[in-house]
Amino acid sequence: PVAQQQLSNAVSHPRESKRVEGATVPTGSRGTTRALPMPGAITSRFFWATNGIAIGAFCLTLAIFFAIPRIGAGFFQKSRVELIRTSGFSEKVDLSSIGAIKLDQTVVMRVEFPDSPRPAGELLYFRGAAYDFYDGRTWSNTLSMRRAVVPGPEGAFQIADARGGAQPTLRQEILLEPLDTQALFGISAIESIKSSIMVVQSDAMGNLYLPYSAWTRMQYSVRSTLHPIRAEERTGTGFSYPPEITRRFLQLPAMSSRVRELAESVTRTVAHPFDKVMAVERYLEENYRYSLDLGFGAQASAERSNPLEEFLFSRKTGYCEHYATAMVMLLRSIGIPARLLTGFLPGEWNDFGNYFTVRQRDAHAWVEVYFPASGWVTFDPTPSDQLP
Repeated sequence: PVAQQQLSNAVSHPRESKRVEGATVPTGSRGTTRALPMPGAITSRFFWATNGIAIGAFCLTLAIFFAIPRIGAGFFQKSRVELIRTSGFSEKVDLSSIGAIKLDQTVVMRVEFPDSPRPAGELLYFRGAAYDFYDGRTWSNTLSMRRAVVPGPEGAFQIADARGGAQPTLRQEILLEPLDTQALFGISAIESIKSSIMVVQSDAMGNLYLPYSAWTRMQYSVRSTLHPIRAEERTGTGFSYPPEITRRFLQLPAMSSRVRELAESVTRTVAHPFDKVMAVERYLEENYRYSLDLGFGAQASAERSNPLEEFLFSRKTGYCEHYATAMVMLLRSIGIPARLLTGFLPGEWNDFGNYFTVRQRDAHAWVEVYFPASGWVTFDPTPSDQLP
């Protein structure tokens, strides 16, 4: 039969090829079939070539990453940047701390007002720190013990000493540059803060802090309660202050009686505490000259026992810290509680983006005076022609 003849030929010629399903496959000497390499199989040459390309690409990417400056946002921000050096927001500040940065053009934050294109009315003050104790040369905060603020159900940090009620509120969106301070800024009095911040701290002076300096830009929303003085306290007399207020905010350093005598002479013709405050503010605005260039006298003043008295009675020239310190000391000497605040003025308004650009040069010091019903009310004795 034909089948037997084909089998006989295959056995008698073992080196010949045989067809398997239409393909010719060489056979071994004993009739075993040798497997050919499959098309597309990974060879060692291909393996090392592809790995070399991958390693080279990784090295090139790494070199570009470190060589080219980057601007990140959100999750992809740079984890480390050089912090902007600022001054006037630590637990202690000298009388010259803010004046040293008043010529610096560095941007520190941008502020938008989502509910209003541009807030109208009085000048805005972005507070950063408040101080109660003055030793004659340095301001300090004796209530600096911090506590963690508990976030509310919607994730906003409710500030305990903010007063709500029927008072008007103002919302701010703040983009803060990386600063070498832990202070958070906002218009007084801050009612709440909302952001991706995990922890916010506060002290008894109402100062707000991050637990550490931010190494990247951060954005947060602030809601502030505006506290104008109440009408009845503009004409009220004989205020009764709480003991904790008089104990801390009537403190005076060692100084001559000339300071109290000056305060009494300035306020002699007025009876109401509010009118006395306004008289002191007006006196400083009209009788002293604003200047950042104090020359050698500024250095000499820092070495003297009482630079405040030099400002009031001798030089009569200074910048915001001198004016604010003078007003606080004059008011305290006649029994009106007051404290010094540091922070920023709004800076430049951008009509296209509807926001304020705040720079180092906008750093400022001003005064808050305590009224029993109204709380802490802002006053500023620095001449108005020197403000934005």
